[in-house]
Amino acid sequence: PTVVKPADSQLIQLRLILPSSAKSDAGRYRIAIRTWSGGDAVWSRSGLAMSTIENRRMVTAFISGDVLAPGAYEVILTTDAGDKSSDVAMYELAVRAPDAR
Repeated sequence: PTVVKPADSQLIQLRLILPSSAKSDAGRYRIAIRTWSGGDAVWSRSGLAMSTIENRRMVTAFISGDVLAPGAYEVILTTDAGDKSSDVAMYELAVRAPDAR
C-alpha cells in the first residue's frame, strides 16, 4: 500500500497479518523496517506477541510518523528467538510526500 507521509508526531499502528502457514505457538516476534533500495535499517521492535483482531492473527506495533520519510520500504516479520530467529513474512510499504499525487 501507499500512504501519505504522516505528521512526525502521529502514532501509527502497524498490523502485520500472519500468513496462514505461520505457527500459532511461535512465541515472540520482531518487526524491522528497511529502505527498499538500500536495505538500510530504519526501525525495529522485538518481543512482540501475536494478537487476534477481527478474527485475524497478526503482530502489531506502534511507530511515530517521523520514522517514515517519503520512499519505499520493506517490513520484515521474524520470530524473535535470539540466534534461532526465522522469517515469517515480508511486506511492502510506500510513503509519498503530502503534496505528491
